[in-house]
This record gives sequence, C-alpha cells and structure tokens, in this order.
Amino acid sequence: PAEFVLLPRDLPWERAYDREDANAPQIAKLRLALPADYPAGTVLKLPMPCACSEHTSRFTKIKAGTSVIIKWDLGICGLAAPPGAD
Repeated sequence: PAEFVLLPRDLPWERAYDREDANAPQIAKLRLALPADYPAGTVLKLPMPCACSEHTSRFTKIKAGTSVIIKWDLGICGLAAPPGAD
C-alpha cells in the first residue's frame, strides 16, 4: 500500500481567516475541499499552493468529511492567489 495519497495541485482552497491566530500571523490556515472523503487516519500529501509551487505538505486526516484545514508557515514560502481570485 502507498504511504500517502497524493492530492491534485489544483485542489480548491481558501484562507481560513476565521481559524487563524492573530498572535501567530506567520501561520496561515487553509481550508481545502478534498476530491473524496478519505477515511480518518489517511495520510494525504498536498502540493502546496505556494508562490514557488515546489513545496508539499503531508498531513493525516483526523475526521470524516471532504473539507480539511491545514497550517502553512508563510516564512517558508508565501501563498499563491486562491483559485478564482483575480
């Protein structure tokens, strides 16, 4: 079995400003819409929507559903514009 599920680079996402901590402005939280309801415990690997498009993030899905929130350190790389943002 694979160690992780590789998610598509064009996954829909948005900044989850409502979940961010004002005391940690360098940590962005992203709300992702997953292509499937992977079981809790599944390790997912996301090509990050960052400025350079070279970083990835691995995380373990905690609960059921097709929406997850992940953290991203903006000190590593800035974020690209979300899909649909002009």
